[in-house]
Amino acid sequence: MPEQVSHLLAFHAITGCDSTSELASITKVEAWKAFSGTNCELLGRLGQSPLEEDVLSNVEKFVVKLYKVDSSITCSNNARSYLFGAVRKPEFLPPTTDALRLHIKRCNYQVCVWENAHIPKPSLPRLQDCGWIVQREQVVPRSITLDPIPKTCPEIVVCSVVCHCKGHCNTKNCSCRKANVSCIKLCTPCKRSCLNSGDTQ
Repeated sequence: MPEQVSHLLAFHAITGCDSTSELASITKVEAWKAFSGTNCELLGRLGQSPLEEDVLSNVEKFVVKLYKVDSSITCSNNARSYLFGAVRKPEFLPPTTDALRLHIKRCNYQVCVWENAHIPKPSLPRLQDCGWIVQREQVVPRSITLDPIPKTCPEIVVCSVVCHCKGHCNTKNCSCRKANVSCIKLCTPCKRSCLNSGDTQ
């Protein structure tokens, strides 16, 4: 389709190429199925400098669509919340908005390189402004700019190693109860009979 052809470079960069990482649990084939119609247009203008906020937002919307969440969800952080506890491994969740936007910046740089490949000395943005860090003359991706777990979320910190209670989580053998927090969705072994409200000592 014509719209797919015009955005093919952006699609290839976003879904993973030699210089950009692939998206967790999303294959090229799965992504291609969503790469049609108005979804194609969300990748429009990727590869331009400077990278504008509306382009970042649109590409984030495209990535969120790949994870097949509710159609009202357009933010990657909200998609993570929606899928939290529904995936087998945390690694299968969508990236955080912070991490995804760094990925988009790297993809934007790569598409910019491809689209200017016919120019001997193209004018390109600084790598440091495009999701990379230059260390000792080596270029490495910058994965995040924010703390991976907010300090205001003790439940996530405690339950990063989730409770595996076989009972009702009503004793101190439950790691969540012991820390005085509620069991969460990832505590799958206890979810049907859990009595831990998180407010007992």
